Amino acid sequence: MINKNNKRIIVDAHSDIPYEVFLRKIDGEQRVLDKRQADRLKSGGINLPVFAIYVEARYKPDRSLEIALRQTEALLKDLEESSDFMLIKTKDDLNKFIIQDKIGVILDMEGAEPLESGIEMLYLFYRLGVRIIGLTWNQRNALADGIDELGTHSGLTKYGRQVVEEANKLGIIIDVSHLSPSCVDDVLKYSTMPVIASHCGAKGVYDHPRNLSDEHIKRIAKSGGVIGIPVFPTIISSGIPTVENVVDHIEYIINIAGKEHVGFGSDFVEFFSDLVNEGKMGTEWIVKPGEETQGMSRPSDMQNLIDSMKRRGFSSDLINGVLGENFFRVFKNTLPDK
Repeated sequence: MINKNNKRIIVDAHSDIPYEVFLRKIDGEQRVLDKRQADRLKSGGINLPVFAIYVEARYKPDRSLEIALRQTEALLKDLEESSDFMLIKTKDDLNKFIIQDKIGVILDMEGAEPLESGIEMLYLFYRLGVRIIGLTWNQRNALADGIDELGTHSGLTKYGRQVVEEANKLGIIIDVSHLSPSCVDDVLKYSTMPVIASHCGAKGVYDHPRNLSDEHIKRIAKSGGVIGIPVFPTIISSGIPTVENVVDHIEYIINIAGKEHVGFGSDFVEFFSDLVNEGKMGTEWIVKPGEETQGMSRPSDMQNLIDSMKRRGFSSDLINGVLGENFFRVFKNTLPDK
């Protein structure tokens, strides 16, 4: 999106940066975002990332709330220290972001285990700035089933439906990434707001449990939502994918759901390599060298994505929609005014 201030907005609908901030804050590091992430994101023009608060499986369920709160506090503290980043909680914030030379941040909760102790936790995380919630990661929790539970065909629990309904009232967007198909059905049934999939591909391109069926893609579009295409290699194609495979998913969704309903949700993980080398994270967090999506494994590769879309004959308006305008529309329509 290029607005009247000549600012192109590039949305990355899924980023795991908060976990790096959390781990480095534990060691006493300050201004982690400014020092380690600002130039990285700017190298690809990404200026409106969605930061996911994620709790590792080893902490679930007993320490989910604790870890999520500690991670959120670490991130909010770093945002306060930052001169490059700003937190976006309202339409007013979004309008300020448009005219400022800053990277805007929207907070997402990836996996709602921190809400299991009661609906009050939803209200608390809303006050802290969370504006998107993915009900599960891959596992089952008290709200819903993740994709590891495909054989059960279970939908949302009673509490899961309550969270969707209350999130709608608050203006929190529900993200169906990682949900089982039956739970995706229920979210689309019960949500009265646009539904998004922040980082999912299309099963019609590559049949992977993390990807969406044609029916779900069309229903998300009908809700007014957007599907963010990731670059994480295992869900893009068999073998070692390339940037062209990423664009295959984009083009497929445009063809079946319309150009207004596809965006970008990277799931870039290359920046975790330093933390793995420092012994702060396990190797399961990173993609092995040589197995990453070729030409699309880090923010500085964004021009490769743009060039690939141009080669397919995408118009400037269509490219701008994919890069940011489509997700920006959803944020503008759903965020509270003030």
